Amino acid sequence: MKTLSDYITAICKDRDMKIEDLQKKLGCSRTTLYRYMKGINRITPDLAKSFIEALNMDVQETLAFSKLASLSAYDQSLVESRYAIDDFLFGKQQKPNAKVDVDMVFYDNDKYLRTLKEVLDYIRSFSEKEDLIGNVKIVNCLSDNIFTQIVAFLEKAFTGAGDVHAEHFLGLSETDYLQNACSFISIFPLMINEKYRLYFREKEMEDALTNDSMLVSLEYKENGKPVNRYFSISFYEDSMSECIAFSDKYMYSFLSKVYENLKRSLSSVIQKYDNMDFTDDIISEMCKRESIYIIKPNPCFDKVPYEAYLSMTGRMSDEEKMVFLSGAHGKPIDSETMPSAFETAFQYIQKRLEYAQNARQIDVYSKAGLLEFSRTGRLSDHMEHLPAFNQNEIDMIIKHICNRRDNPDDDYKLYITGCDLLRNELVIYASKGYGILISYVYPERSDGLWRVLLVQSKRLASIFCDYIENHIPITHAINENEATSYLDSLT
Repeated sequence: MKTLSDYITAICKDRDMKIEDLQKKLGCSRTTLYRYMKGINRITPDLAKSFIEALNMDVQETLAFSKLASLSAYDQSLVESRYAIDDFLFGKQQKPNAKVDVDMVFYDNDKYLRTLKEVLDYIRSFSEKEDLIGNVKIVNCLSDNIFTQIVAFLEKAFTGAGDVHAEHFLGLSETDYLQNACSFISIFPLMINEKYRLYFREKEMEDALTNDSMLVSLEYKENGKPVNRYFSISFYEDSMSECIAFSDKYMYSFLSKVYENLKRSLSSVIQKYDNMDFTDDIISEMCKRESIYIIKPNPCFDKVPYEAYLSMTGRMSDEEKMVFLSGAHGKPIDSETMPSAFETAFQYIQKRLEYAQNARQIDVYSKAGLLEFSRTGRLSDHMEHLPAFNQNEIDMIIKHICNRRDNPDDDYKLYITGCDLLRNELVIYASKGYGILISYVYPERSDGLWRVLLVQSKRLASIFCDYIENHIPITHAINENEATSYLDSLT
């Protein structure tokens, strides 16, 4: 049986039409056309009509084309995205290495043959310059051999002596779940750094800067005098990639405007927060949605019954309460403001518990995480200066979860994984109609790292929701009887 790619190629050959001609007629990039032909991206009805018109198909050809298009690997992409997320959450934590370096033509007063690593190392050599200020603009650049080196370059630049920031412009695929999952996994190491900003939209970018590219600006002093150096890097699939080094401010201003225009066209920006006040409303809003999916080693704070909070805070002195509230709200709380701050905190807890009780929720915990909680009384994201739960409070929490899980009128599901989560430091909230909220648990607070990330991408959220609903129960969750026995053993 012919594949869709074979069929389109044959028709093009019969029409004496080059693939490049078909690409121009469809108004898409060569890479995107390739993904349609391979069935990686779904061909929508409107796009199918464009194919039929562009290739001037007759009735029989149209029928054959429509049948092959309907058998595209759209659903397969969703399945493959589950395994990508699976490896991210449960796989071996290894930093990917670029297998093949990227050859480049490097123009710097003369023409040289260099590799991407050599070019980036050269740019990074400016990091020790006096009063260095750097700005890096990136468009996509997510292929393994390119982005692995960019991540290494930025991680070193962010921790260097100079002040270097990066802006990353990314277009998500409208149909390719695997590509979107891999994009998220690739950029994750940079997302938590305050010097990295991600701008994205929920569709691929084909209207500007169609090639993967970077624009680097360096400003520094040399012998007390200001100096500017710029680097424009373009990556090509079918020809040698190139980097142009220059010092002309007007040329940089011209190139920079293209990136700024692209930035204005992006509809979403990753949001970053570092204290409870900024995240309370977001979590409450997510709980109001059709469903919320949560992955973490052990229970969320919204699964802690009110009685357990009353019991725990009843053991705290006023001084301990002030220290805890100051850290939670990111501002000093004294003896005068403590009562009102404490009342506000409990109002939030009640509201959060109410939303959690009424929402459709699926939680994913691990056996190891639950065991750690039962031994220590501390959740994986236990708030700083909050006392550990005692055994009586631990029993309250576990029984509350069991009662919710066993109540046929409560739209709550709990999956317990037999293997441990690789990402124990993360709490992931996903809501199909909203996005992904990631709480990052630091062993020790590090300068320059964010505590909470909000990615308002429905496309990325749908991947995580599908993964939890359709992959976790089959591949990782212990059966219901085993889960019941395990929970009972912890009380």
